[in-house]
Amino acid sequence: MSNSWFDTFNFKRNEGFSQIEVYPLETENYKIIKGSLDKVKLPSNMKISIIFTSSPYYRLRKYGDDPDEFGWEATPQKFAERLIDSLMIPYANLEETGNLFLNLGETYDNGKCLAVIEHVVLEAVKRGMHYVDRIIWVKESNKPISNQNHRFLPGYEVVLHFAKSKNYYFNRFKIKKYVTDFKISRGCKDHGWEGVNYYVPNFYKQLRTIMSENELRDIVSVQTNTARIKHVDGEQYHPATFSQMLPAIFLSTYCPKPTDDYKPLVFDPFLGGASCGRTALMMGYRFCGVELYEQNVETSKRVLAESLKEFEPRALVQLESQKEYVQVA
Repeated sequence: MSNSWFDTFNFKRNEGFSQIEVYPLETENYKIIKGSLDKVKLPSNMKISIIFTSSPYYRLRKYGDDPDEFGWEATPQKFAERLIDSLMIPYANLEETGNLFLNLGETYDNGKCLAVIEHVVLEAVKRGMHYVDRIIWVKESNKPISNQNHRFLPGYEVVLHFAKSKNYYFNRFKIKKYVTDFKISRGCKDHGWEGVNYYVPNFYKQLRTIMSENELRDIVSVQTNTARIKHVDGEQYHPATFSQMLPAIFLSTYCPKPTDDYKPLVFDPFLGGASCGRTALMMGYRFCGVELYEQNVETSKRVLAESLKEFEPRALVQLESQKEYVQVA
């Protein structure tokens, strides 16, 4: 008789039990709401400081088979109406000084621009949103287009900026470019604690680089392959994740800085792979996101839980010390 069964038994006994990480849907720092944005109900006492999201684009990509998925409405106008109707739900909970940022790409059909962005802007204004600006997001790594399309290669998307009122929060600054002492020494210990803090997560190094390169103009340059969410074995790949550095620029400028007594709430109505959520937690904010698809919820739970473990407040203190605030006339 073969000893393979006994060998397997002994191996498993010596190896011990497999550790399976279970990630929560909600903690004191983040919350994930399952469902379609236009069907969720937010607590009336939920005060949102900033909304940052990248919604599904009109008729460009199917993420699943749920009939509630955004982007497949009959016309661009119907898409704009449904999108703005839905965004009015978190907008109603936005603080009076709060801001809303919507990343949106354009759609073309047989060589014709469908003016999706214009439909969305006009619908938002009609519904009473305070329209502030249209920021150009430069994307040098955009996908090429067919030679059959007689137009320039795509090089940008837009980030639409709305606010709750004309008194929206804004704090202009720039990061000093030539400061090099951005590190936490390996092996430093806190008094009375046996653990060791030994590195600055790469997130903060990338954040410093992005914020020193972008001079707070209405054209920002952040490539999609910079600091994207990395999937692990067993997770379903999300085809439309964006750089975590993009929301970082807007959170740093248009949302109050977290303090010991106050942590502003960042809200993402289209959670996806939790790129915005990771950014918010790594910058010390609280976060809430809404997601339709269960596979994205599972990824987001892991990403948000791991982000809390990586959060390094001392790195933020160092980053803050390198800001130069600019007087606004």
